[in-house]
Amino acid sequence: MSFNAPEDARPAFVKAANGTVSFNRKAIEPANSPKPPEPAQGGPNGPPPPVTFDGGTWDGTGFHSSGSANALGDFFYKLTFTKAGTYKYECLIHPDMLGTVKVG
Repeated sequence: MSFNAPEDARPAFVKAANGTVSFNRKAIEPANSPKPPEPAQGGPNGPPPPVTFDGGTWDGTGFHSSGSANALGDFFYKLTFTKAGTYKYECLIHPDMLGTVKVG
């Protein structure tokens, strides 16, 4: 989940002049957010419970991103907004995943 993503954080994949394709680091790494926690381990009774990833606080300015956090499996992302407002977010890997958070 990314807020105020700069243009150079898109697209998620970049192609070099020699044809090599790689991830755009700005699209997949956390920005102004802590690194994700270690994933929970499953046991004999099934898969692990979802992990809560605390993204800290954000005042609505600058680029804030959870990064891809894909190694976590199922997880919850918690972000505390310090100012009321309406904030647009997007997934930098899936460009049609957009939304709005309203903080009252």
